[in-house]
Amino acid sequence: MRTAILFLSLLLVGCGLLTDRSNINYITKITRISLPDDVRIISEYDNGEFMMVGKYQLPKKEIERFIVGKPFKHIDQFFTIVSRIFSIVGKEYRIPLDDSTHLSYFTGCKPGNDWSFIINDSTGELWVKVGYPDWGGLGPGCDTTKK
Repeated sequence: MRTAILFLSLLLVGCGLLTDRSNINYITKITRISLPDDVRIISEYDNGEFMMVGKYQLPKKEIERFIVGKPFKHIDQFFTIVSRIFSIVGKEYRIPLDDSTHLSYFTGCKPGNDWSFIINDSTGELWVKVGYPDWGGLGPGCDTTKK
C-alpha cells in the first residue's frame, strides 16, 4: 500500500499536478503567456474533459506590465459570448460587466487549444480560460488564417 501511495505521489508531482502554482504552469505552457510569480489564485476549475478556468489577482505593480505587448482590446459584442463561459462555471467566476470601462480581453488558439484572457485594468482581476482536447482527442477548432 505504501508503495502505491508513493508511486501515485511521484506520478502527480512528475505531471506537475502537486505544485503551488496549480494551473498557472499549464496556462503558461499552452498559451506561452506567463503570469507574474506573485499572482494570487482566487479560484480555479477544471472540468477534466475540455476546459479549465481560473480567476487570479495580479498585484497592482504588475497590471500594466502584464497588459503591455499583449493584444488586449476593449470589450465588444464577442466579449459577451466569451464572458458567459465564466458565468456558467460558477458565481465566483462571474465577470462584473458593470465595470466595463476597465475590462479588456483577448483570445488565441493553436491546433487543439484555445484560450481567453480577460483583465480588469483597475483592480488587477484576471480571468483565464484554456480549452483542450477531450478524452476522444477532439480539441477546440483553431483557424490561424483569420485575422
